[in-house]
Amino acid sequence: NNFRYDNTAINVARGLLALTMVFTYPMELFVARYSVLQSLKLRGVIHSGNENIYFYTITFLLWSSSLLIGAFLSDLGVVLELIGVLCGAVVGFIFPGLVSLRVFGFHRLKEQMRSAYKDRKDNGKLYTCKEKYIATWNLCFPMFMIVFGCVIMIMGLTEIFLNV
Repeated sequence: NNFRYDNTAINVARGLLALTMVFTYPMELFVARYSVLQSLKLRGVIHSGNENIYFYTITFLLWSSSLLIGAFLSDLGVVLELIGVLCGAVVGFIFPGLVSLRVFGFHRLKEQMRSAYKDRKDNGKLYTCKEKYIATWNLCFPMFMIVFGCVIMIMGLTEIFLNV
């Protein structure tokens, strides 16, 4: 909207941009459709007899949902804020904490921390303050990241919905 509507060069550029969007949209839809179809195949919902039905149904649902969002929202800033809050919190805080707990094992980290704080005088190992700190950090920091990510997500969503 920064350019005049009677400028021929700008109108040609707008037309080419619209043409680019029309032809690249199916490629962007492919990823979402493929993910949904693969998850349904893993669950045994889709087999060779009904694959085309699910393919076209999922394609239509994804296309129509994005069309409805585009048709009813005049300001896409809300959508970008919503996606930014959700993805930023999940990718930045929640997933790293979950991956850390999954890789190192929640129960193993919990047992390491529990054994670090037990004073073992009968043939047991006495842990130094540094070892206790590391055992606590290895368990508590990923859990803090998950909780912090959830709090940030809730705060961001609340902010978005209060300002709409």
